[in-house]
Amino acid sequence: MSLERKNIEKIIPILEEPDVKNFIKNAKIQPEDFKIIEKLATFPREFIILYAHNIFNLDREESVAGLKRSIENAKSEDEKNICELFLKMAEKYTWAICHGLVRILEEKKQEPGLYFKWGQIKKEQ
Repeated sequence: MSLERKNIEKIIPILEEPDVKNFIKNAKIQPEDFKIIEKLATFPREFIILYAHNIFNLDREESVAGLKRSIENAKSEDEKNICELFLKMAEKYTWAICHGLVRILEEKKQEPGLYFKWGQIKKEQ
């Protein structure tokens, strides 16, 4: 039996990702809001960047109003859904916490709802 390093993907649900666990703990996200994070994770990374990045980066304290405007003027169902989900978070938590969630989804997300870890060791027989 030989050990060979392979790029084997290990699929990890978003709530099990260590960075997300730390975020949830530090931000004191309530368990009832985990579903919102899971739903947001189902959207492609590009949509999170397109529809949420500037709202929490630029609008800060006005992010709730910005999300409401985005919902009213949404050009797609995806945009509306993402903004509605972030609005639920923004009404309950601070803009800084929502900004942190956006950053995690932007930086870590490769496939809808999943994280991929590379460089696992595979045992070959």
